[in-house]
Amino acid sequence: MSCIYPLSDDIWIKGKSVLKAMQYMALDVPTIVSNIGQTKFIIRHRNYGFLVNNQNEWINTILKLNNNLLLRTTIGIGSRKKIKELYSFDLIAKKYLSVIKSIKK
Repeated sequence: MSCIYPLSDDIWIKGKSVLKAMQYMALDVPTIVSNIGQTKFIIRHRNYGFLVNNQNEWINTILKLNNNLLLRTTIGIGSRKKIKELYSFDLIAKKYLSVIKSIKK
């Protein structure tokens, strides 16, 4: 299974585009997403998912993942690890608490 997440290139999407990709990444699902907006700051192409720019890249990437279980597994595990290391509940909670404690002083 892979997440196929095409996005349109407009202002609304550029500000919202990354959350759904991150949700799939957190579930070990290799993600293919349009190379638009914030996606390029979360997904490192071919490490934590795939960023695609045109129809040919969509087709090639879908076929590549479909035909390669090891690649799907590796991308899925790597993406989950990245999300856990950078965006987990515990990590974000610690950051918020640190900010709150610094304000109280």
